[in-house]
Amino acid sequence: MSALPPKADMLYGGILLVMWHAEPKNDDWRQVHLAHVESLGNRLWLRCNSCGHNITPDPREFAHQHHLDMKTPLLTIAQRLECTHCNERKAHCWPEPYGIEMKS
Repeated sequence: MSALPPKADMLYGGILLVMWHAEPKNDDWRQVHLAHVESLGNRLWLRCNSCGHNITPDPREFAHQHHLDMKTPLLTIAQRLECTHCNERKAHCWPEPYGIEMKS
């Protein structure tokens, strides 16, 4: 019997893959909204999956600029994003990681 978690002992080309992040136990993460990010003192991190272009706007300024309610979930925002560099609609919207500041 393996001492690794069930999803950790997957082999890919002979290399053991370890899952570092636990899978969410519920869907609470889907409800994270702009006001929540602002209350944590974080900025947004908007990143294009195609070209890697990213910006970190202030949540309140972003909501004002795009006429959004502060209770708009980040998942909803991510589904509607379009990259200003490559025009792809493949992007993510997260709270800014580790307090990095990449000004928009």
